[in-house]
Amino acid sequence: MSNTLTASPSTCPICGDTNLCAMADQPNASDCWCREVNIPQQLIDQANSQNKDRYCICQNCAQRANALAQEI
Repeated sequence: MSNTLTASPSTCPICGDTNLCAMADQPNASDCWCREVNIPQQLIDQANSQNKDRYCICQNCAQRANALAQEI
């Protein structure tokens, strides 16, 4: 049995929740919450290693990763 999540542009590749990315839902969108936050490169690399295409990480995963990075 695999832990790999089914990738979808509107689903976070880390946790599987909806990522609420405006750009994933509407490719012509010009603004999204994800453009306003720092997403650690390690988290992006983890998400991309699990999927051959790039998908958006959700706000909760980005916030958790940033909180963990600040603790170190």
